[in-house]
Amino acid sequence: MRILSRFAVGLTLSLLTAFANAAVYFVAHPDDAEFLMGGNLVTDIQGNYPTVIVVLSAGDAKNGNEANKAGRSAEYLDQYNRDGNPYFRVRLMANEAAVDTWVPATYPRPLVRTTEYFSAAAPAVEKVILGNVVMYYLRIPDVDLTLSYEYGGAMVDVEGVNTYSQQTLKEIIRQIISRNNRNTPTIAINIPEYAPAYSEPGYNEPLPTTNGLAPTTVEPDHGDHTATGRFVRDAIHENTAYWCLAQVIYMGYATHRYEPNLTPNLKQRQLDGVNALNTTLINYGNMTMNGDTGTVEAGTTDTYHMSFVGRQRFRLYEEPGRSACAF
Repeated sequence: MRILSRFAVGLTLSLLTAFANAAVYFVAHPDDAEFLMGGNLVTDIQGNYPTVIVVLSAGDAKNGNEANKAGRSAEYLDQYNRDGNPYFRVRLMANEAAVDTWVPATYPRPLVRTTEYFSAAAPAVEKVILGNVVMYYLRIPDVDLTLSYEYGGAMVDVEGVNTYSQQTLKEIIRQIISRNNRNTPTIAINIPEYAPAYSEPGYNEPLPTTNGLAPTTVEPDHGDHTATGRFVRDAIHENTAYWCLAQVIYMGYATHRYEPNLTPNLKQRQLDGVNALNTTLINYGNMTMNGDTGTVEAGTTDTYHMSFVGRQRFRLYEEPGRSACAF
């Protein structure tokens, strides 16, 4: 994995080597990596690094295994959802369309969709292979990640196939990392910010405004983003064999308040993926909330969503005494 500068071109990295042999991205929703981690994700995939993307939530927006509840009329289904795909499935397809724009052309298409066994409780976790990218979809219902982390309780995926407790989820996180990175000494784990109030110069710090300071730390992030970061953090910390992992921890919604920091070329490549994502949402009829107007429309090309393109902010962490991995 080629780690980009955290804040600006030319800033040296103090905690993490600039190169890792492989990268694993853990996100809550099917488009989180594209919008919030896009600079590093595009660089890794296009650079032909072995890359794993793990999407914990189904991104079902409380639709479960059904089509978008915003339009259940025959007219809606005829116009927007002719194939009858569940809302969450279209979002996962959109993620795959974005990834496909970045996978080197030398790899064969189409993708391979299969399942992987982890335990009797999680016997068929969805797995997708596309070029140098492996994707896992745990399909946990929206909000359940937040509730489970805070209060415990089982999480059953939206299709009723796999059941996750806190402990089984953390073990699956560890197994995904180790199974996909045998004999890989340096691995970068990319996760959402698990401490939203964390602040340091250049990262989630108060920004100057005409009225003084506008603290970015008070902008609430999505609860499932935070819970995803915490589940992965805990999974690593609870098993010393995983202390070898370098953590790249990404700021959430507050990212859009900062100036763009990706190069024009990298921003364009990120945008190519986002456009492919949006095209899939539109073609398959997923209606989403426009962040500007509050109205329902196809795709996510509203100003708010697009404000993340060209921006990413992250901090770096490693366990004291981190050494090479030996999975």
